[in-house]
Amino acid sequence: MPGPRVLSLSCALALLGCGGDPSAGGSQTESSSGTATGPTTTGTTAAAPTEGSTASSATENSTAGSATEGSATEGSATEGSATEGSATEGVDPTTSAGTSSTTGDASSTTGDETSTSGTDATSSTTTTTTGEETGDTTTGGPVECPVLPDATAKPLTDPKPESRPKLFVRPDGYHLIYMFQAPAFETHLVKLAPDGEVVGAPSLVASGVWHQVAGGGERYAGATTSSGVPATGKITVVAVQPDDTTALVDVATIPSEGRGPGAIAVQWNPVAGEWGVLWEQDHDINPNQPGIVHSRLYFGRVTADGVWVDGSKKLLTTVDTKYSAVISDWDNPLIWAGDRYAAVWAEYGPVTTEVYFVELTADGEPTRVKIDQGHFSRGVPAWNGVGYGVAWSHFDFNSHFNLRFAYVEGGAVGEVLHLGDDQVYSGSASIVAVDDRFTVAWQDSANNSSQAYFAKIDPQSLAVETVEVSEPGFADHDWPYSLVHDGCRHALAYQHVLNPPDVWVRLFE
Repeated sequence: MPGPRVLSLSCALALLGCGGDPSAGGSQTESSSGTATGPTTTGTTAAAPTEGSTASSATENSTAGSATEGSATEGSATEGSATEGSATEGVDPTTSAGTSSTTGDASSTTGDETSTSGTDATSSTTTTTTGEETGDTTTGGPVECPVLPDATAKPLTDPKPESRPKLFVRPDGYHLIYMFQAPAFETHLVKLAPDGEVVGAPSLVASGVWHQVAGGGERYAGATTSSGVPATGKITVVAVQPDDTTALVDVATIPSEGRGPGAIAVQWNPVAGEWGVLWEQDHDINPNQPGIVHSRLYFGRVTADGVWVDGSKKLLTTVDTKYSAVISDWDNPLIWAGDRYAAVWAEYGPVTTEVYFVELTADGEPTRVKIDQGHFSRGVPAWNGVGYGVAWSHFDFNSHFNLRFAYVEGGAVGEVLHLGDDQVYSGSASIVAVDDRFTVAWQDSANNSSQAYFAKIDPQSLAVETVEVSEPGFADHDWPYSLVHDGCRHALAYQHVLNPPDVWVRLFE
C-alpha cells in the first residue's frame, strides 16, 4: 500500500518558487523527501510525486518509488503559500464527449457534486481569441509575418526577484504576467512589443499569487488559494484597460469541503463566454489523523464576470481514499479545444498509477484516454485543430523524471517520444501547436544546474529539431514557464538564474 501524504506546513511554506509548485497530492508525505507511491486504476486517484522546495538546487531528486521535486523558494518567505502547499501538481486534461465518472463517484456524491448544469457547448466553428487557449492567434486568414530576427529580451528591471512568468498574445505584442515578493507576493502585468521590449510601466494585477492564469480576450482570470482548514480557492477576474492595466471585475469562491483545494487550473471557454475550473480537493483519509490526505478532482464554471455558476460543481474522480488525483501547477494543464476542454491528470492508487489525457465537454463530462503508467509530473496538452500534443514527465524509477511527448487523435495514442536527456531530470514542459506541428519547451537538470531547451516536433514522423535556449556552458538555472505562438513566431518566457530569479523572453520562428 502506498504511504499517505502528510501536510507539513513548514514544508509547504517553502514550495512556491522559481521551480516549485505546491507538493503533489495523494498518498505521499509532503516533506523534503516525500514518498510518492502507488499506481492507479482507471477512474481512481492516488498519491503523486511531492515537490520539496530548496533555494540551492533546481534538480528534482527522486528515488525508486518516491519522487521529490526540488525547487527554489519565491524570495525567502511565502505569504499565503501554506494553502498552496497543499496543491498538487499533475497532468493536463483534454476534452471530449461522453459521461465518465470514476468508480464509486456517482454513489458517493450528492447535491452540487453530481449536478450538471448547462448544455454541451459544441460548435463547428473554432473560436480563439488571443492565443491563450492554444498559444496561437487565429485570424481566419493568412497572416503576413514581418521578418524579425530571433532575439532574447530582458524586459523587467525591477530589483525584486521575478518569477512564474506567463505570456499572452495580444494584437500588438504580448502581455507578460509575473509575480514577485515585495514583501508579500504580488502579481503584476507588463505590455511587451513584438520584439520583447517593455511598452509602458508594469502594473499591479492583484495581491497574492496567481498560480494558473487564463485569458479571455479583454479579461484575465487567476487561480489563488489562501490558508486555513478548509483552505479557500478563488478565481479572480480582471478586465484589461485601454492602457494595458487591469481593473478588478469580481472574485468567485470555489465551493469546497474537506481541507479545501490544492492545485487549481482555469481556462476560458469562448463559445459559452465563461471560465472552466479544474481543481484538486484534499480530504483527510482518517478524521483522527488530520493532514494525511487524498485528493479528488472536480470541475466547475465561473461566469465571464467572475461569479460561480451554482450547480456546476462536478466530481471527476473517486472518493475512495486509497486513490488520489493530481494535476499540474506549472504551465496550465487545462486548455480549450474548439468546442471542449482538454486536460491531463494522474490517478495514483495502491497498485498502479495511470496517466490520462482527458476531454471534457463544456460542463465537465469526461472522456479519458490512458497515455502512460507510472509516476508523473507536470503534464500539459496543446491542440492543433485535429489532435493533441501532450508533454509530461515520467518517473523512471532510476532517480529522475524524463520528458515524454505523444500525439493523441481520435482517442488513439501515438508512439511515445522521449525528449531531453534520459540520464538527467527532464521536465517542467510548456507546449504550443503551430499549424499541424508542436513545439515543446522544457529544462534538463543535473549537477545542481538546469538548462532550457525547445524542440519542434512533427507528430506524424516524430522528427525533432532541438535547440538549447541557455547559453552554452551555462552553469546556473533556467526554468521555462510559458510558450506561446502569435501566428508568426514563438515567444518563450523563462526564469533565468535561480537566486535571484529574473524573467527573460526568447523570441524565435
